Amino acid sequence: MKRIFVVCLALLLAFACVGCIQAPVEESEWEGKEEFVAADGMSEQVANNAAKYEEYKSKVGLAFKQNGESDASCFELEAVGENEVRIVKYIGEESIVVIPERIGDATVVAIGEGAFASATVRAVYVPDSVKSVEKGAFAGASALVTLRVPFIGDGGENSHFGYIFGADSHEYHAVKVPATLEVVIVGAGDSVAENAFAGCKSLCAVVLPNTVKSIGKFAFYECLRLVYTELGGAVTEVGSYAFGYCSTLFSISLASAERVGFGALYSCGSLYSLTLSVVGESAESNRFFGHIFGAESADYNANFVPASLREVNLVDCNEIPDRAFAGCAYIAKFALGEGIESVGVRAFYSCRSLKSIDMPDSVISIGDDAFFGCDNLEAIDFGAGITDIGMQAFYGCRSLKSVAIPDKVTEIKSSTFALCESLSSVTLGGVKLVGKDAFKGCTSLTPIDCSGIEVAQGNDCLVKLPEETGE
Repeated sequence: MKRIFVVCLALLLAFACVGCIQAPVEESEWEGKEEFVAADGMSEQVANNAAKYEEYKSKVGLAFKQNGESDASCFELEAVGENEVRIVKYIGEESIVVIPERIGDATVVAIGEGAFASATVRAVYVPDSVKSVEKGAFAGASALVTLRVPFIGDGGENSHFGYIFGADSHEYHAVKVPATLEVVIVGAGDSVAENAFAGCKSLCAVVLPNTVKSIGKFAFYECLRLVYTELGGAVTEVGSYAFGYCSTLFSISLASAERVGFGALYSCGSLYSLTLSVVGESAESNRFFGHIFGAESADYNANFVPASLREVNLVDCNEIPDRAFAGCAYIAKFALGEGIESVGVRAFYSCRSLKSIDMPDSVISIGDDAFFGCDNLEAIDFGAGITDIGMQAFYGCRSLKSVAIPDKVTEIKSSTFALCESLSSVTLGGVKLVGKDAFKGCTSLTPIDCSGIEVAQGNDCLVKLPEETGE
């Protein structure tokens, strides 16, 4: 019921905010708009999570690497088939247990109910030879910190993580999964089921294998301490609210995802860095950034994208859709991967913390108002492929200092660089036409010789007048 309430509340808030969301700023209004202090650094909370992220990144890489297999005498065994055994009970005294794939001539294929019940072990490695883990196999293992398993649940129909700790369903994760458990490493499988880890509030790091292709709805919902994830390189689909309320999640890569559900990163209030290949739900639908944070439209990007988010890396996509990141005022860095061909209308509108942007050579066009109001943007590298820059594309970029227009651009359109008051240097390359008010209000601009270029009205600060000659 709590989850249904939260989802409904999010939708109600989105509609309730209609009255408090400002309409896009018109050209005439931006001239007097207050200056914006760009985002810089991390809050104390996010900085603490960054340190934890690095800590767990190191931990999962070293987990079990220094430990040899546990001795056969540590296990009470039962034959379950020809040359196959089941672990009935762990009877050793080691704090780190590495279960061998084979004990004598037999393969370890199962772990029985209560096998590690009340054991004081801190780490357990379950090998891929194990095909079944019975309900409650780790029940009462109250000192467990790190667990490596070949699959989630029992390896069959029971696909919720808490099953091996005695939970009847995911709703009992919070009371059955040990409060000490921080790191989970999964060895195989092609999916993470809906609610698989939901409510596992102690988890700090989860590592998935490269075989996982889908992550279900609410899979990691309310994993409140989850700071580090490795999702493998094959995940193509992430379900709605999959990481909802992962409030300490610091960084995540969805680089291979082709579809990301509504609110997949809802209320991830410590997220600092994000890598993705689609902006929004997919390349075909809901193509605005806020969708994956719970926004109903691009109008609400600013309300749902967390203020902690500073870095966005875009890979393997061919365009930045219209209004994709409009209003994302706190994102300071966008890394655009090679292959992007176009930047849409108002794509980065009012991204007021953005200080520089490098276009890959694959970019051909920049849409109208694309960087309108990015008033902390200081530098832009257009790349070699640009042929078209839209109207008002850089209107109000007050901090922009110099511009070198690529040779393939033949026209600077109306108001493209208007109110770029710090702009002091312009190289026009192959430009033949400068549109009306293209450089209006560029009060720091050093006039240049525009011989051979048609310059429309409103660009007096650009044109270098011919020198008067005395007679």
